[in-house]
Amino acid sequence: MLNKILLLGNLGRDPEVKFTNQGNRYAQISVVTVHKYKDGSGERLEKLTWHKILLFNHLAETALSYLKKGNLIYIEGRVDITESKEGIKYYSVIASEFKMLS
Repeated sequence: MLNKILLLGNLGRDPEVKFTNQGNRYAQISVVTVHKYKDGSGERLEKLTWHKILLFNHLAETALSYLKKGNLIYIEGRVDITESKEGIKYYSVIASEFKMLS
């Protein structure tokens, strides 16, 4: 089986420092991607999708040092799903690598 995601988008805000339940530091970023398409009448439309990205260890340190809101970034990672006590599913991407493109 394969769980892999590739994203190319812009940061929606500066990276945030977060901590796991065990006290380990990580970075969280929001990346927006754009899907451009035409509807049935030929009108050009855009759909924005926001992605919650989690970066650990050296990736977190690099992100916190260099990434800023608006940067173009390429991310590889895997999709992670967590579920709340109420049964609500939350999707995020655990990054395995990223490249700063701007």
